[in-house]
Amino acid sequence: GGGRIQRLSSRFQEMVKAKDKQGVLDYMLKVSVEDMNAVILYQEQHLSEAEQERADKDFNKLVPGSEFAKILRQRPELRTVVEEAVKRDMQRKVAWMRQKLGRS
Repeated sequence: GGGRIQRLSSRFQEMVKAKDKQGVLDYMLKVSVEDMNAVILYQEQHLSEAEQERADKDFNKLVPGSEFAKILRQRPELRTVVEEAVKRDMQRKVAWMRQKLGRS
């Protein structure tokens, strides 16, 4: 149920915070795409904007683009996870811009 995703999310955040690169790589190679999507959604709903930005920064430092590309080659189905997250991120930014523009 929901508790499992919450635990998975916490574990992932802990690993990123602790700079546990091997843990993060294992997570990306072993956790099911469904679970990964659920974790990302969970974090989008429960983390503040600032927390999310910090987590993204830490993650990008831990797994730079070149390594991320390597993981995607090993596990092409992760592309959909990334694409979905990027799409939602864009939608959020667009909504935020609309709000800002609407108010002026």
